[in-house]
Amino acid sequence: MFADSGVYTIAIGGNKTLHVYCDMTTNGGGWTVFQNRFDGSVNFERNFTTYENGFGDINGEFWLGLKFIQTLTEKPSEFRYDLDFDDHNPLYERFGRFQLTGAQYTLSIDNEALDYSGISYPLGEQFSICNGAPFVAFVYGPEITCDIGGRGGWWYCNQRCDYNFNLNIVYGTEIFIKQDSSLEISRIIKSSRMMIRRI
Repeated sequence: MFADSGVYTIAIGGNKTLHVYCDMTTNGGGWTVFQNRFDGSVNFERNFTTYENGFGDINGEFWLGLKFIQTLTEKPSEFRYDLDFDDHNPLYERFGRFQLTGAQYTLSIDNEALDYSGISYPLGEQFSICNGAPFVAFVYGPEITCDIGGRGGWWYCNQRCDYNFNLNIVYGTEIFIKQDSSLEISRIIKSSRMMIRRI
């Protein structure tokens, strides 16, 4: 019998514990959700310290916290994100490796998705292009001089911070989704979920 999706308490080293939301139904279950958005009730335009420690409501919209995501991905983990849009055409992608390293929570992810659905062209490169990028929130970040107000914390991979595939962007903002190797369309995200699972 499978467990239900919901909030669980897990050990994260020593005597420390953490409340997490576990998705026990998607793709076999066992996923730890670290970002959940669906109505814009939680402001994701936060400073670096807040992104590090986490914010929101574990039963609603939330960001788990960079330091906890880093701890959970110290062991090999896969990654999946699910999106739904204003046109109600959902998509997902799943990657075989995801890890955050160092004090700046540098992104390390596979270049290509293991599987995907809802799109004709995999979006993996829109993540992997920022492999090695530090996490940036507001104007924090080494060699990042732009003002990213309104965009939310993310792994920005250039100094202009104009990278469009940001799932922490202000709710209701358009992002660009590749349809094939040359065509991009603008879509408005209505819900997003990012989660990891131990391999």
